[in-house]
Amino acid sequence: MEPPHRDSTWAFGPPEVESPEASVSPLGAVPAPGATPESPISVSTLGATLRARIEATFGARGVWVEGEVRECSLAKSGHLYFTLRDPHSTDSIRCALWRTARVGMNERAAVTNGAHLVVRGRASLFTSKSEVQLVVEAVRQAGRGALLEARERLKAKLEAEGLFAASRKRPLPKDPRVIGVVTSPSGAVVHDVRTVAFQRGGARILLAPAVVQGATAADSIVAALERIARVEEVDVIIVGRGGGSVEDLACFDDERVVRAIAACPKPVIAAVGHETDFSLADLAADVRAATPSQAAELCVPAIAPRQAALADAKRRLWRALKEAMRAAREELTSTGEGLHAWTDRVREHERLVDDLEVRLQREALARVRRGARVRDELVTRLQALHPAARLAAQQRRAHDLELRLRRAGERMLVMRRESLRAATQALPLLAQSATGDRREALGTAAARLHALSPLAILARGYALVTTRDGVAVRHASEAPVGSTVHVRVAEATLDATIIASRPKETP
Repeated sequence: MEPPHRDSTWAFGPPEVESPEASVSPLGAVPAPGATPESPISVSTLGATLRARIEATFGARGVWVEGEVRECSLAKSGHLYFTLRDPHSTDSIRCALWRTARVGMNERAAVTNGAHLVVRGRASLFTSKSEVQLVVEAVRQAGRGALLEARERLKAKLEAEGLFAASRKRPLPKDPRVIGVVTSPSGAVVHDVRTVAFQRGGARILLAPAVVQGATAADSIVAALERIARVEEVDVIIVGRGGGSVEDLACFDDERVVRAIAACPKPVIAAVGHETDFSLADLAADVRAATPSQAAELCVPAIAPRQAALADAKRRLWRALKEAMRAAREELTSTGEGLHAWTDRVREHERLVDDLEVRLQREALARVRRGARVRDELVTRLQALHPAARLAAQQRRAHDLELRLRRAGERMLVMRRESLRAATQALPLLAQSATGDRREALGTAAARLHALSPLAILARGYALVTTRDGVAVRHASEAPVGSTVHVRVAEATLDATIIASRPKETP
């Protein structure tokens, strides 16, 4: 059935009023019920009368109504309840879509908060609350509402940026010790989270108060979220509030709130509204919970199953321990019966081991001492054969030989001098007593003797060069440049310093 044109509307007026005569009984003596204070009617009767009048006016034909969906909720029975609001005013009417209504799945799914719909239904009165409601029988989409369109545009933008990607979702801690809660301090969220958390495991709750409804709600939620995220002890954060209208939950569709949840360094659970409510904060959070109580259940593992598992493990461990102790006791008993026969043998072997240990200690000590003596002998021999020791011995021997050689040279020089002096003194006597040829021969011998004297050699202009130690210098290498030498001439000894050395020129 197609919806009527928007210009064709149904008028909803007051029910028809019967004339006074119609309320008078045929007898004309007893007034109709409700006509006078003496004959009132009950509330149920009035409700039934109004319901009958409303259904008589709009029940049979039904009426098409256009508006935006608000406060949509799905009951456990499967019935869908929502409010249809005039987008140009604050007027609204409650609607009910029964589970058994012949409405397709697509049309039923179109009934969401913010959707702009045209519905056909039968007007009736919900007598329990004296509330007029529209029992919906058909749903048509008339376009999207302003809130839904803005929400969808923001959703597409944030989704394109990857804020809703599954790869960004972080796992919740298995056993959090401190749970941060961003919500109103006067709402039921804190009470629900605290009750469930304490029942399940006794986690600590840290509240970051925030305004969760109104114009300042978005800024307040963002500030509270940033403030509690800086607390190092907080393991997980719950952001949420209780149920409400679309306008009440609009702050959780705010871009600032969604980005703050996505950028939070701690895992975030969104628990906004009831099970049927769905916000952009739910998409940005790491985990979405249908209710604050479910958020607490997701955070805190139930302690009862863990206690039961621990108790069961304790019982099984105790039974296994008792069985192991019993088996060990039996084995010990059976082993102890044959243990006494081996006691003496063990003690005898222990004595033998003690004797061997004493002998081993003695032998080891003797070997150590012998090894020390051999080591000392080898060290002594090695020190004697060391090049430094041998060089020192050779140097001492060379020094001794040098002293002996110097002394021998000095003695020879003294003897030569004495012989020359004696010969010189005896020469005049020999010359006077000699005659003829003997005098001539003696003069020849004296001349030869004088020629062989070192003093005669020095007198001819030669010199004897010795080092400071008295060693004669025979090679230039024995008197390097800069060294001091003694130069012996015929009548004196000169001290000289070598300033240069030139090789001998060959003819």
